[in-house]
Amino acid sequence: IGVGVSQALPVVVGALDAGTSDHPCRIFAVEQPELHVHPAVQVALGDVFIDATRGTDRIMLIETHSEHLLLRLLRRVRESGKEMDAVHVPEVTADDLSVVYVRPTDKGVELTPLAVNKSGDFDEPWPEGFFDERDSELF
Repeated sequence: IGVGVSQALPVVVGALDAGTSDHPCRIFAVEQPELHVHPAVQVALGDVFIDATRGTDRIMLIETHSEHLLLRLLRRVRESGKEMDAVHVPEVTADDLSVVYVRPTDKGVELTPLAVNKSGDFDEPWPEGFFDERDSELF
């Protein structure tokens, strides 16, 4: 078993543990849940995070550098409301998702909200060329 299992298991357990009615877990925060795991697991974590919020008022605060994880969340926005062939597709809307680019500057931390539209894409380009490598590798 690779080191990725020991990294991902606590993330999945923590995400799915909503607490009890007396002590609910309303905020789940995790840093780099994608660390040491295969890209297929990274995208699956996106579905875990979506499922963990369904029917609750839970907030998932996820700090990630994973393009795979983010692309899964955007894909689920695109797929929401569509009939999928006998496959469980977690539903998430653009209103359910908040993406914020965080960057250190000489004046302190700069936060750049990136609006997600109903087509599962960003309205503005990603700051500082983040994810540009994907385009250059594909095209």
